[in-house]
Amino acid sequence: MNKKQKIHRGSIITNIVPIKEYALTHPVGTVGQVTRVLRKKGQVVVKFKDGYGSIVPVANVELSPVTNQKVPKVGDLFYTSWGYDQTNIDFYQVTKAISKDTVEVRSCVGKREYDQPLAGHVKADKGNLTGEPKKHRVLYDLANR
Repeated sequence: MNKKQKIHRGSIITNIVPIKEYALTHPVGTVGQVTRVLRKKGQVVVKFKDGYGSIVPVANVELSPVTNQKVPKVGDLFYTSWGYDQTNIDFYQVTKAISKDTVEVRSCVGKREYDQPLAGHVKADKGNLTGEPKKHRVLYDLANR
């Protein structure tokens, strides 16, 4: 790794040596995303495109030239779903793009499109914002590349 390269959480990296973990081997050039940096140990936790996470020494990876990340912009919508025995959907709208991987979001109201017993469909009501703005870092999903 060059001294100029700074690997941090969210960085897209490629491995420069094969990484073998259990029965799985990531060949040289496998693209992954750093989910955690273990500075004291000189290691990073990397989620590779196949969905598996590995703990890798920093010396075995380098920043990737991947540049096709979709940078969030004002007005983009995000959602999260959660719940047990029911599914709850929360929507968020980007109100400010701070950097390529940090945005400011506010809660967005969801509206029902149709309702049935024990079922339904919810869609974000873009522009109908509630709550205070919050800063969030965007982690990109490599599985959808």
